[in-house]
Formats: sequence, C-alpha cells, structure tokens
Amino acid sequence: MSNDNDQMPENMAWKQFMDRMKAGDDAGALEILKTKFAAGTDYAGEDLFVYMNDCCSPIPVLFLSIHYGCQSTFEAMKEVMQGDDGYSDDAGELYFVQRDQYSNLGDDQALADQIANGMVPDLWPLPGDSNCFGVPSRTYGWLIDIDNVNFEEIRNLTVLKDNKLEVLVSEEVVKRESIIDSERLGPDEFGERSRRADMMTLVYNVGI
Repeated sequence: MSNDNDQMPENMAWKQFMDRMKAGDDAGALEILKTKFAAGTDYAGEDLFVYMNDCCSPIPVLFLSIHYGCQSTFEAMKEVMQGDDGYSDDAGELYFVQRDQYSNLGDDQALADQIANGMVPDLWPLPGDSNCFGVPSRTYGWLIDIDNVNFEEIRNLTVLKDNKLEVLVSEEVVKRESIIDSERLGPDEFGERSRRADMMTLVYNVGI
C-alpha cells in the first residue's frame, strides 16, 4: 500500500527527477527541476530545488548529477547554490590525509626516517613534501565551496555502490578551515581511498 505522502506533487516530482537522473536523461531532469509547483500545493510557485533544499541536503544530489552525467542539471543546481558562504555538509563522511610536521616528532630521527621510507603503516610519506607526513583521517562535518565544484574534474571520480556514493575531489572543494574535529584512522579503516594530501573523498548514503 502506498503512503499518502508519496502522492504529494512535491514527492512525485522528486521521484521523477531522481528517475530521470538515474536514466541519464539530463534534459528531462532539468525540466522537472525548473518546473514550478501549481497553486494549491505546499510549494506553490516554487521549483523542486526549493523543496529539495528544505527536505534534504542538496550537496549529495549535486554530486549524483555528476555521477549520472547530467551536466545541465548540475549547472542549474550549482548556479542556485553559488553565492552562499559554503554549504554545510554534515550528512556524510569525509576521508582525507591530514598533514603533520616531522618537527612534531621531536628528536626521534629514526622514526622520521621510517615514516619517510614508508615503513610505518599508519603514517604516510607525502610525495614532494620532505617536511611532512600524512595521517589518515575522517570527519563528519565540513563546508563545501560550491565555486570549486567542477563537473569535468569530478565526472570520472565517483563510485556508487549499495546506495553509497563516494566522490574524490580536490582539496579546494572542501573548506579546510571548516574541519574542526577529525579522528585518526588505521589504514584498514581508511581503505583504498587516495593518500594524496591534495585530494579528499566524500562519502554519502544516498538511499536511492
């Protein structure tokens, strides 16, 4: 038996929008995104993005539009989202390599040498940076800089499996100053994600 809420025009439009994106129908998804809701509905005179922004984080949807190759839909969403001072993105996980200074090791030159030679499993040498090493880390709250989210750069850097979307982005996409707390991970927890300090992995449960 269907839920009455499923028959609400906004929910029906949302489902149709997601179905169009999953099918790679960029034009169809964009049309639904921009169509105004009719009089007598809760969102009369508004479009689907307003509903989306009220009911869920639009950031994962923006990245899904990239994953499904819907560039016009992506550009339309990005344009609406630009101008805000960073979108809060606390609905997922962020995996990244935290830089740390060899100077923090004190006088333990032997340990510094071991790290530099890749002999310490959970402390990683950083290519091109002889003064620092990397610490595998994860956090749950950060801000996205919409201006630096680029369709072509991310297009082939997304993986969707079991309703979990992973997106590899350059560090410019995430506002570093917004990362207040992070936890150190072991290599197994960090997984096969990028060990480059200038790349970060966003992970979302998208439930589609």
